[in-house]
Amino acid sequence: MSLHPLVVDLDGTLIRTDMLHEFALRVLRDRPFDTLRIPYWLSRGKAVLKRHLAKKAGACCEVKRGFSSPAAGFTAWRRVLCAHQWLKNLLLFVPLFAAHQITNLDTWLALILAFFSFNLCASSVYIANDLLDLESDRLHPRKCKRPFASGLVPAWMGVVLAPLLLLSSMALARPVGGTFLP
Repeated sequence: MSLHPLVVDLDGTLIRTDMLHEFALRVLRDRPFDTLRIPYWLSRGKAVLKRHLAKKAGACCEVKRGFSSPAAGFTAWRRVLCAHQWLKNLLLFVPLFAAHQITNLDTWLALILAFFSFNLCASSVYIANDLLDLESDRLHPRKCKRPFASGLVPAWMGVVLAPLLLLSSMALARPVGGTFLP
């Protein structure tokens, strides 16, 4: 009988997330200045170490089973963006009707841009909040089903998406004019 090591990577199997990404978020929340050290820590070889370990595991034994993560579909991304919250921004259009400016195309264009700008900005804030509250959300009976807390959507995607949404929001707000984007 030959002895082979049992190698188990729990990220994405027992938990559907990558703990490295969540650790980075915890550092951002608890010790923000240490966030600046993450690139240095990472440059010391964490990715290289993982790559070498994966090659050694495949060379010494047969991998019997892998656990695939379900793909995040439309519903998951709708929940990430909190699209149901966008409806309240329809209130931006009330003054258009109250002022009897329904035929004013310039006003329509400005309001449509403002509507999407508000929505993208709000989604950015919701994502940032969900990422910073991962631990407490997982303990909550209802919030544990949120896309980031459940691991359906990886935390790193939220880290990338939140600033992109915020920048897109500002880009849409700029042509609205006036004091919409101070």
